[in-house]
Amino acid sequence: MSCQPENEVAGVDATRYVEEVLQLPIIGISGRILERSKTAFYSAAKRVGKPPVLGVEKFPKIVRPARGCVANLSLAIPGRVIPNGHKALISNGLAYNHDPEPQNDIIVQEYVEGSDYCCVVVEMGNTRVALPPMIWRYAEAAKEQSLSRDVKWHPATHEEVFPRSSNPNLFDRIRQAAEAAFYTNEMSGCS
Repeated sequence: MSCQPENEVAGVDATRYVEEVLQLPIIGISGRILERSKTAFYSAAKRVGKPPVLGVEKFPKIVRPARGCVANLSLAIPGRVIPNGHKALISNGLAYNHDPEPQNDIIVQEYVEGSDYCCVVVEMGNTRVALPPMIWRYAEAAKEQSLSRDVKWHPATHEEVFPRSSNPNLFDRIRQAAEAAFYTNEMSGCS
């Protein structure tokens, strides 16, 4: 979710202007979808169970603001028990991020070690189809680091098509999760 209100790029306002003021149809994501936060998505996913959202009992955790590109502002909390659970995670995250104003829109994510995949879903008519997943390949020097802005935008970082032949089960599960997320985020009918 990149073009959010606090980002300094054309996105939400421009889309809303085209849709509401000019009353022109758009091809792509509507302003209504662009405005949604990741917190709203995670809440919807938990409510409908698509895709499954794991609980917050396992560690390590990543605490960060829910909006914006904040890879360099995230706090990874190691595998240890933190007194007061969720409340302590949020206050630790706010303190780490030097946030002068407490926010309610905080994401507490589980850090999952392993490869990083992404999958685009397209819709044709009433049919949604997940394209082949992509796997992120990071610079050799950055393999042992957490995903920071420097690692994510390193010149050697790139995506490759994840071939189904390498792991058919994982390939299919990624596509199914992407289609479920498309459904949960109410993306249907946006084109």
